[in-house]
Amino acid sequence: MMFDIPATTFFKLFFAALIAALLIKLAPLILITLLSILLGTTLQPVVEWLKEKGLSSRVALGVVILAFLGTLVIANVILVPLILDQISQIIGAFPKIHKDLLEKFPDGSINTFINKFFKDPQEVVKNLPDHMFAAGSFALDGIFTFGIFIVTSIYILIDGKLAYQWLVAFFSSENQRKIDKTAEAVSKVIFAYVAGQLITSLLVGLFTLVVLKVFKVPAALTLAVVAAVLDVLPLVGFLASSLLIVAFALTVSGQNALIVLSFCVAYHLVETYVIIPKVYGSRMRLSTLVVILSLLFASAVSGIMGAILILPLVASYPIIEKIWLKKQLGENVIRDHQDQSRSSSA
Repeated sequence: MMFDIPATTFFKLFFAALIAALLIKLAPLILITLLSILLGTTLQPVVEWLKEKGLSSRVALGVVILAFLGTLVIANVILVPLILDQISQIIGAFPKIHKDLLEKFPDGSINTFINKFFKDPQEVVKNLPDHMFAAGSFALDGIFTFGIFIVTSIYILIDGKLAYQWLVAFFSSENQRKIDKTAEAVSKVIFAYVAGQLITSLLVGLFTLVVLKVFKVPAALTLAVVAAVLDVLPLVGFLASSLLIVAFALTVSGQNALIVLSFCVAYHLVETYVIIPKVYGSRMRLSTLVVILSLLFASAVSGIMGAILILPLVASYPIIEKIWLKKQLGENVIRDHQDQSRSSSA
Protein backbone atom coordinates (compact mmCIF):
# COMPACT_ATOMS: atom_id res chain seq x y z
CA MET A 1 0.00 0.00 0.00
CA MET A 2 1.42 3.37 -1.05
CA PHE A 3 0.53 6.82 0.29
CA ASP A 4 0.98 9.73 -2.07
CA ILE A 5 1.23 12.91 0.03
CA PRO A 6 1.69 16.16 -1.95
CA ALA A 7 4.56 18.44 -0.99
CA THR A 8 2.09 21.25 -0.25
CA THR A 9 0.71 19.19 2.63
CA PHE A 10 4.12 19.21 4.33
CA PHE A 11 4.38 22.98 3.83
CA LYS A 12 0.92 23.45 5.36
CA LEU A 13 1.83 21.30 8.36
CA PHE A 14 5.10 23.19 8.77
CA PHE A 15 3.40 26.59 8.71
CA ALA A 16 0.64 25.37 11.06
CA ALA A 17 3.28 24.17 13.54
CA LEU A 18 5.16 27.48 13.12
CA ILE A 19 2.01 29.51 13.83
CA ALA A 20 1.21 27.34 16.87
CA ALA A 21 4.76 27.83 18.21
CA LEU A 22 4.51 31.60 17.67
CA LEU A 23 1.17 31.75 19.47
CA ILE A 24 2.62 29.86 22.44
CA LYS A 25 5.67 32.14 22.48
CA LEU A 26 3.56 35.29 22.17
CA ALA A 27 0.87 34.14 24.63
CA PRO A 28 1.91 36.62 27.40
CA LEU A 29 1.90 39.51 24.91
CA ILE A 30 -1.50 38.42 23.54
CA LEU A 31 -2.93 38.32 27.08
CA ILE A 32 -1.59 41.81 27.82
CA THR A 33 -3.11 43.08 24.57
CA LEU A 34 -6.49 41.54 25.44
CA LEU A 35 -6.36 43.12 28.91
CA SER A 36 -5.49 46.46 27.30
CA ILE A 37 -8.49 46.10 24.97
CA LEU A 38 -10.60 45.38 28.06
CA LEU A 39 -9.44 48.60 29.73
CA GLY A 40 -9.58 50.69 26.56
CA THR A 41 -13.11 49.50 25.84
CA THR A 42 -14.12 50.45 29.38
CA LEU A 43 -12.72 53.98 29.12
CA GLN A 44 -14.14 54.65 25.64
CA PRO A 45 -17.75 55.31 26.86
CA VAL A 46 -16.34 57.96 29.22
CA VAL A 47 -14.68 59.67 26.24
CA GLU A 48 -17.95 59.54 24.28
CA TRP A 49 -19.84 60.99 27.26
CA LEU A 50 -17.41 63.93 27.49
CA LYS A 51 -17.79 64.53 23.75
CA GLU A 52 -21.57 64.68 24.19
CA LYS A 53 -20.97 67.37 26.82
CA GLY A 54 -19.33 69.55 24.19
CA LEU A 55 -15.63 68.65 24.43
CA SER A 56 -13.62 67.92 21.29
CA SER A 57 -12.24 64.42 20.71
CA ARG A 58 -8.68 65.41 21.62
CA VAL A 59 -9.70 67.23 24.79
CA ALA A 60 -11.97 64.37 25.88
CA LEU A 61 -9.19 61.83 25.30
CA GLY A 62 -6.72 64.04 27.16
CA VAL A 63 -9.04 64.42 30.16
CA VAL A 64 -9.70 60.67 30.41
CA ILE A 65 -6.02 59.72 30.01
CA LEU A 66 -4.85 62.32 32.54
CA ALA A 67 -7.56 61.27 35.01
CA PHE A 68 -6.60 57.60 34.59
CA LEU A 69 -2.86 58.23 35.00
CA GLY A 70 -3.49 60.64 37.87
CA THR A 71 -5.53 58.02 39.72
CA LEU A 72 -2.70 55.49 39.31
CA VAL A 73 -0.09 57.96 40.55
CA ILE A 74 -2.17 59.04 43.58
CA ALA A 75 -2.92 55.42 44.49
CA ASN A 76 0.79 54.54 44.26
CA VAL A 77 1.90 57.60 46.24
CA ILE A 78 -0.61 57.00 49.04
CA LEU A 79 -0.98 53.21 49.22
CA VAL A 80 2.41 51.78 48.21
CA PRO A 81 4.48 53.37 51.06
CA LEU A 82 1.87 52.31 53.65
CA ILE A 83 1.72 48.76 52.29
CA LEU A 84 5.52 48.46 52.15
CA ASP A 85 5.73 49.73 55.75
CA GLN A 86 3.18 47.13 56.88
CA ILE A 87 5.02 44.37 55.01
CA SER A 88 8.28 45.34 56.74
CA GLN A 89 6.48 45.29 60.10
CA ILE A 90 5.07 41.85 59.30
CA ILE A 91 8.55 40.54 58.42
CA GLY A 92 9.91 41.98 61.69
CA ALA A 93 7.04 40.41 63.64
CA PHE A 94 7.41 36.96 62.06
CA PRO A 95 8.83 35.35 65.25
CA LYS A 96 5.87 36.65 67.30
CA ILE A 97 3.31 35.64 64.64
CA HIS A 98 4.96 32.20 64.48
CA LYS A 99 4.74 31.80 68.25
CA ASP A 100 1.12 33.04 68.40
CA LEU A 101 -0.03 30.65 65.69
CA LEU A 102 1.70 27.68 67.33
CA GLU A 103 -0.10 28.46 70.59
CA LYS A 104 -3.48 28.48 68.80
CA PHE A 105 -3.11 24.93 67.42
CA PRO A 106 -2.33 21.67 69.23
CA ASP A 107 0.50 19.41 68.14
CA GLY A 108 -0.27 17.84 64.78
CA SER A 109 -0.08 18.36 61.06
CA ILE A 110 -1.12 22.05 61.19
CA ASN A 111 1.53 22.74 63.84
CA THR A 112 4.16 21.00 61.71
CA PHE A 113 3.14 22.99 58.62
CA ILE A 114 3.41 26.29 60.55
CA ASN A 115 6.89 25.32 61.76
CA LYS A 116 8.05 24.52 58.23
CA PHE A 117 6.48 27.69 56.88
CA PHE A 118 8.06 30.06 59.40
CA LYS A 119 11.51 28.68 60.07
CA ASP A 120 14.15 26.78 58.25
CA PRO A 121 17.13 29.05 58.98
CA GLN A 122 19.79 26.97 57.23
CA GLU A 123 17.82 26.82 53.98
CA VAL A 124 16.92 30.52 54.11
CA VAL A 125 20.52 31.68 54.75
CA LYS A 126 21.93 29.32 52.15
CA ASN A 127 19.58 30.48 49.39
CA LEU A 128 19.17 34.14 50.43
CA PRO A 129 21.10 35.63 47.45
CA ASP A 130 19.14 33.47 45.01
CA HIS A 131 15.83 34.44 46.65
CA MET A 132 16.74 38.16 46.57
CA PHE A 133 17.76 37.96 42.90
CA ALA A 134 14.59 36.04 41.99
CA ALA A 135 12.40 38.52 43.91
CA GLY A 136 14.12 41.48 42.24
CA SER A 137 13.77 39.96 38.77
CA PHE A 138 10.11 39.16 39.42
CA ALA A 139 9.44 42.73 40.61
CA LEU A 140 11.19 44.30 37.59
CA ASP A 141 9.36 41.97 35.22
CA GLY A 142 6.05 42.89 36.86
CA ILE A 143 6.74 46.63 36.62
CA PHE A 144 7.79 46.30 32.96
CA THR A 145 4.68 44.24 32.12
CA PHE A 146 2.41 46.71 33.91
CA GLY A 147 4.06 49.59 32.02
CA ILE A 148 3.44 47.87 28.68
CA PHE A 149 -0.18 47.24 29.72
CA ILE A 150 -0.76 50.92 30.58
CA VAL A 151 0.89 52.27 27.42
CA THR A 152 -0.95 49.76 25.19
CA SER A 153 -4.27 50.61 26.86
CA ILE A 154 -3.74 54.33 26.20
CA TYR A 155 -2.88 53.78 22.54
CA ILE A 156 -5.90 51.48 22.11
CA LEU A 157 -8.04 54.27 23.57
CA ILE A 158 -6.50 56.78 21.14
CA ASP A 159 -6.23 54.73 17.93
CA GLY A 160 -8.52 51.76 18.70
CA LYS A 161 -11.32 52.92 16.40
CA LEU A 162 -8.97 53.45 13.43
CA ALA A 163 -7.39 50.01 13.96
CA TYR A 164 -10.83 48.43 14.23
CA GLN A 165 -12.04 50.07 10.99
CA TRP A 166 -8.85 48.99 9.21
CA LEU A 167 -9.34 45.35 10.25
CA VAL A 168 -13.08 45.26 9.52
CA ALA A 169 -12.46 46.51 5.97
CA PHE A 170 -11.02 43.06 5.08
CA PHE A 171 -14.46 41.43 5.49
CA SER A 172 -17.55 41.43 3.29
CA SER A 173 -20.26 44.03 3.86
CA GLU A 174 -22.58 41.43 5.43
CA ASN A 175 -19.89 40.27 7.86
CA GLN A 176 -18.96 43.89 8.58
CA ARG A 177 -22.51 44.52 9.80
CA LYS A 178 -22.34 41.42 12.01
CA ILE A 179 -18.95 42.44 13.38
CA ASP A 180 -20.19 45.97 14.17
CA LYS A 181 -23.26 44.56 15.92
CA THR A 182 -21.14 42.09 17.88
CA ALA A 183 -18.56 44.72 18.86
CA GLU A 184 -21.25 47.10 20.10
CA ALA A 185 -22.95 44.44 22.24
CA VAL A 186 -19.68 42.95 23.56
CA SER A 187 -18.34 46.41 24.48
CA LYS A 188 -21.38 46.86 26.74
CA VAL A 189 -20.65 43.53 28.42
CA ILE A 190 -16.99 44.50 28.91
CA PHE A 191 -17.94 47.91 30.33
CA ALA A 192 -20.43 46.28 32.71
CA TYR A 193 -17.79 43.76 33.81
CA VAL A 194 -14.89 46.18 34.40
CA ALA A 195 -16.99 48.95 35.96
CA GLY A 196 -18.85 46.42 38.11
CA GLN A 197 -15.62 44.73 39.19
CA LEU A 198 -14.09 48.07 40.13
CA ILE A 199 -17.09 48.88 42.34
CA THR A 200 -17.20 45.44 44.02
CA SER A 201 -13.42 45.46 44.62
CA LEU A 202 -13.59 48.91 46.24
CA LEU A 203 -16.51 47.83 48.43
CA VAL A 204 -14.87 44.61 49.63
CA GLY A 205 -11.60 46.47 50.24
CA LEU A 206 -13.31 49.14 52.37
CA PHE A 207 -15.37 46.54 54.26
CA THR A 208 -12.29 44.43 55.00
CA LEU A 209 -10.29 47.46 56.14
CA VAL A 210 -13.02 48.59 58.57
CA VAL A 211 -13.55 45.09 60.04
CA LEU A 212 -9.82 44.44 60.49
CA LYS A 213 -9.28 47.87 62.07
CA VAL A 214 -12.16 47.33 64.51
CA PHE A 215 -10.77 43.95 65.62
CA LYS A 216 -7.14 45.20 65.64
CA VAL A 217 -5.87 42.68 63.09
CA PRO A 218 -2.29 43.52 61.98
CA ALA A 219 -1.55 44.69 58.41
CA ALA A 220 -5.20 45.71 57.90
CA LEU A 221 -4.53 47.93 54.86
CA THR A 222 -2.38 45.31 53.12
CA LEU A 223 -4.97 42.59 53.71
CA ALA A 224 -7.75 44.92 52.49
CA VAL A 225 -5.84 45.60 49.24
CA VAL A 226 -5.25 41.86 48.80
CA ALA A 227 -8.98 41.19 49.33
CA ALA A 228 -9.88 43.89 46.78
CA VAL A 229 -7.47 42.48 44.18
CA LEU A 230 -8.49 38.85 44.73
CA ASP A 231 -12.16 39.81 44.44
CA VAL A 232 -11.51 39.77 40.67
CA LEU A 233 -11.58 35.95 40.96
CA PRO A 234 -15.09 34.90 42.03
CA LEU A 235 -15.23 32.42 44.91
CA VAL A 236 -11.54 31.46 44.51
CA GLY A 237 -10.45 34.97 45.48
CA PHE A 238 -12.78 35.01 48.48
CA LEU A 239 -11.40 31.70 49.78
CA ALA A 240 -7.76 32.77 49.33
CA SER A 241 -8.19 36.20 50.95
CA SER A 242 -10.29 34.76 53.81
CA LEU A 243 -7.62 32.20 54.68
CA LEU A 244 -4.98 34.93 54.77
CA ILE A 245 -7.17 37.27 56.84
CA VAL A 246 -8.06 34.54 59.37
CA ALA A 247 -4.37 33.58 59.72
CA PHE A 248 -3.51 37.15 60.75
CA ALA A 249 -6.61 37.43 62.95
CA LEU A 250 -5.46 34.33 64.84
CA THR A 251 -2.42 36.28 66.04
CA VAL A 252 -4.85 38.47 68.00
CA SER A 253 -7.13 35.74 69.37
CA GLY A 254 -9.10 32.73 68.26
CA GLN A 255 -12.34 34.53 69.10
CA ASN A 256 -11.39 37.47 66.87
CA ALA A 257 -10.51 35.08 64.06
CA LEU A 258 -13.96 33.44 64.23
CA ILE A 259 -15.73 36.81 64.30
CA VAL A 260 -13.69 38.15 61.38
CA LEU A 261 -14.34 34.94 59.41
CA SER A 262 -18.09 35.24 60.05
CA PHE A 263 -18.00 38.84 58.80
CA CYS A 264 -16.12 37.73 55.64
CA VAL A 265 -18.64 34.95 54.93
CA ALA A 266 -21.60 37.26 55.58
CA TYR A 267 -20.22 39.93 53.26
CA HIS A 268 -19.49 37.33 50.57
CA LEU A 269 -23.13 36.20 50.66
CA VAL A 270 -24.37 39.80 50.49
CA GLU A 271 -21.98 40.54 47.62
CA THR A 272 -23.03 37.42 45.70
CA TYR A 273 -26.80 37.74 46.09
CA VAL A 274 -27.34 41.51 46.49
CA ILE A 275 -24.43 43.67 45.34
CA ILE A 276 -23.32 41.81 42.20
CA PRO A 277 -26.83 41.51 40.66
CA LYS A 278 -27.40 45.23 41.30
CA VAL A 279 -24.00 46.36 40.01
CA TYR A 280 -23.64 44.11 36.98
CA GLY A 281 -27.29 44.12 35.95
CA SER A 282 -28.42 41.68 33.26
CA ARG A 283 -25.32 41.82 31.06
CA MET A 284 -23.26 39.35 33.11
CA ARG A 285 -25.68 36.44 33.50
CA LEU A 286 -23.41 33.53 34.44
CA SER A 287 -24.23 30.48 36.52
CA THR A 288 -21.92 29.56 39.40
CA LEU A 289 -20.94 26.30 37.68
CA VAL A 290 -19.96 28.18 34.49
CA VAL A 291 -17.92 30.67 36.54
CA ILE A 292 -16.01 27.96 38.45
CA LEU A 293 -15.28 25.81 35.37
CA SER A 294 -14.24 28.87 33.36
CA LEU A 295 -11.88 30.05 36.10
CA LEU A 296 -10.33 26.60 36.52
CA PHE A 297 -9.76 26.21 32.80
CA ALA A 298 -8.43 29.74 32.24
CA SER A 299 -6.12 29.73 35.27
CA ALA A 300 -4.73 26.33 34.27
CA VAL A 301 -3.99 27.56 30.74
CA SER A 302 -2.75 31.11 31.37
CA GLY A 303 -2.77 31.92 35.08
CA ILE A 304 -4.32 34.97 36.73
CA MET A 305 -4.55 37.05 33.54
CA GLY A 306 -6.49 34.31 31.82
CA ALA A 307 -8.85 34.05 34.80
CA ILE A 308 -9.51 37.80 34.60
CA LEU A 309 -10.21 37.65 30.86
CA ILE A 310 -12.38 34.55 30.76
CA LEU A 311 -15.54 35.88 32.43
CA PRO A 312 -16.34 38.73 29.99
CA LEU A 313 -15.50 36.37 27.11
CA VAL A 314 -17.85 33.69 28.43
CA ALA A 315 -20.55 36.31 29.10
CA SER A 316 -20.17 37.47 25.48
CA TYR A 317 -20.87 34.01 24.06
CA PRO A 318 -24.71 34.42 23.95
CA ILE A 319 -24.16 37.53 21.79
CA ILE A 320 -21.90 35.63 19.40
CA GLU A 321 -24.34 32.72 19.36
CA LYS A 322 -27.30 34.99 18.55
CA ILE A 323 -25.54 36.95 15.78
CA TRP A 324 -23.26 34.37 14.16
CA LEU A 325 -24.81 30.94 14.89
CA LYS A 326 -28.52 31.69 14.57
CA LYS A 327 -28.90 29.93 11.21
CA GLN A 328 -26.93 26.85 12.27
CA LEU A 329 -28.60 26.43 15.67
CA GLY A 330 -32.09 27.73 14.92
CA GLU A 331 -34.22 30.27 16.77
CA ASN A 332 -35.63 27.68 19.20
CA VAL A 333 -32.15 26.74 20.47
CA ILE A 334 -31.17 30.40 20.86
CA ARG A 335 -34.40 31.13 22.77
CA ASP A 336 -33.96 28.07 25.01
CA HIS A 337 -30.36 29.07 25.81
CA GLN A 338 -31.44 32.59 26.73
CA ASP A 339 -34.23 31.28 28.98
CA GLN A 340 -31.84 28.84 30.66
CA SER A 341 -29.30 31.64 31.17
CA ARG A 342 -31.89 33.82 32.89
CA SER A 343 -33.15 31.04 35.15
CA SER A 344 -29.61 29.87 35.98
CA SER A 345 -28.46 33.38 36.95
CA ALA A 346 -31.63 33.87 39.01
